[in-house]
Amino acid sequence: MYKWLFFLFMSFNVFASPLKNLTKVGVGEMDYLFWTVYRAEYYLEDIDARSQKTSPYVLESDRVKALKIEYFKAIKSQVLIDATIDQWQSLGYPNTEIKSWVDKLRKIWPDVGVGNTLTVVVKKHDSHFYFNDSLIGSIDDKRFGGAFLSIWLSKNTSYPDLRLQLLGQLP
Repeated sequence: MYKWLFFLFMSFNVFASPLKNLTKVGVGEMDYLFWTVYRAEYYLEDIDARSQKTSPYVLESDRVKALKIEYFKAIKSQVLIDATIDQWQSLGYPNTEIKSWVDKLRKIWPDVGVGNTLTVVVKKHDSHFYFNDSLIGSIDDKRFGGAFLSIWLSKNTSYPDLRLQLLGQLP
């Protein structure tokens, strides 16, 4: 009986959402030509979602943050990495940092299919990636998380409408 209870307890921990204890701030979709490529949801720790919508988001905040992306198209991991590199370059990140981060992402990111989710949970000193709510890897670099989220949340993002939706400032 005790083995059964232990297994049951461990099962709940394995399947616990990486977004537990976080509050959804906003949601938006990324469209390319005629297709919706993905839906993104942005989460923060310890916030009143209504007050967050009226104040600017600071990427350097020490709060736990998360971005969950549900894909509506199958995409190879290399395509995701190439798009990430393009975004970081357009935001002005140094090539040495980009190369370091990309080397780590290549070891973590899988190809994604329709309905798959990739979630990043950004903490003060590290970031954790989940594929369909299962941990697939971590990056122990305090600058990585902010740089990754800046692709969507920076004022200089290539996707300003999506940014405002994720920050809860557009319907």
